[in-house]
Parts: sequence; C-alpha cells; structure tokens
Amino acid sequence: MRNKIGRINLEYGFERATRRESGMKLLYLFDKLLRTLTSEGLRETLRELIFLNRTLVIIEKEIGPAPRLLGEDMQVVMANGENFRECQEQYGINLYLCQRGATGLLLCKQGHLVGFQFWTRDCRLNFLEQFGISLNKDEAYLFDFFVFPAFRGTLAAKILSAETHNLLISEGVRKFYGAYYLDNLKALWWHRAFLKCREIKRVTFSQFLIIEINNGKLKINL
Repeated sequence: MRNKIGRINLEYGFERATRRESGMKLLYLFDKLLRTLTSEGLRETLRELIFLNRTLVIIEKEIGPAPRLLGEDMQVVMANGENFRECQEQYGINLYLCQRGATGLLLCKQGHLVGFQFWTRDCRLNFLEQFGISLNKDEAYLFDFFVFPAFRGTLAAKILSAETHNLLISEGVRKFYGAYYLDNLKALWWHRAFLKCREIKRVTFSQFLIIEINNGKLKINL
C-alpha cells in the first residue's frame, strides 16, 4: 500500500483552471458563502473567510454497510459531470464541483433539497496534494457535507451519511478520507463521536478571503 501521508503542498482548491473556470468557481464560492451566512450567521461566515493559523484535522475511516433510514417521502439523487446542469436547475444548487470531477449525493424530500455530500475518487482536486493523500482504487475523499437548517435536529444527517456510505460501498469503496476544522465543535463531534473516524494528520494554514498562506507560501484559491 502506498504511503498516504507525505509532504504538504499548498495547492488548496482545484487543478489549475482556465479564466472561464475561475469565474465559475467564484460563483460557487459566493453561493457557498451565502449558504453559510443564511444558515450559520455572520460570525461563522467571517471565520470561514479570514483566519490565522487555523488547524485542519485530516481523518480516515473504513466503511461498511449502513442501515437504510430513507423515508418513503425522501429520495437521493447522484449528481456528476453528466447531469449536474439538470440538477442545478431542479434543486437550485451550484454544482461546480461536479464539473471539476467530483460526485455529489443530493438528499431530497418531496422535491425539496434537504442536504448534500460530495466526494472524489481521483486526485484532480489539488487539496489532496496539500493533505498528502494519494487515493487507491477502493478509496474516496469526502467533503462539503451539509444539511439545510430546516432539516437539522431530524435524522437527515444520519440518512445522508448512510446513503453516501452505501453508495460508495456499491462502487467498491472501502475507505474514505475527510477533514474538519478543529475549532468547529459540530464537525468535531460528528467525525469523532458519530462516525468514529481516526485522525491521521493536522494541517495549519491561514486565509484572507481567497488568499491562502501556508509555510510562507501564498496562493490565490481560484
């Protein structure tokens, strides 16, 4: 098995994009910012934009079949590079990530979007290099897990997680990697207490809007 954790490179974001793709990513970042603002408030939004020496915890987990909790009035839709435009129009979510090689699982209830989870099974997302992760054929990197506020406090998060894991298993995935900020207590509880993930590395970096700094190196995240 190849060594997963190696030297950290600051290439946080996608592989080098064209000018048009950079514009699309700006729209995606704005959409994500607006979603954070409406769901978490101004303080959390500013914390996502500007921070100094923030610690990101890199985790891994072996996955097995999860019990299906999907209700009769709920559906899951898989968005990828082939159908992301249709999904964007139907559910009103920016799926730029799918255009750049990621896959998204959308959880819906009676036609309304409940939440989503994205993942990749290749290394085209350059932040994998930053984390020192090299994916094997039976591995995936999960990111951007989100449940809309109206559905929090229900089984939505557990359903979304279970459906994601079962789908990955059906595609031959046996392990996933992920990351969360150490000062994000909700994410810390979710990954440690509920998912029971194993911590494998910590990465510290700083950010000012779309400018990121790590080990004295500066990068514009476009």
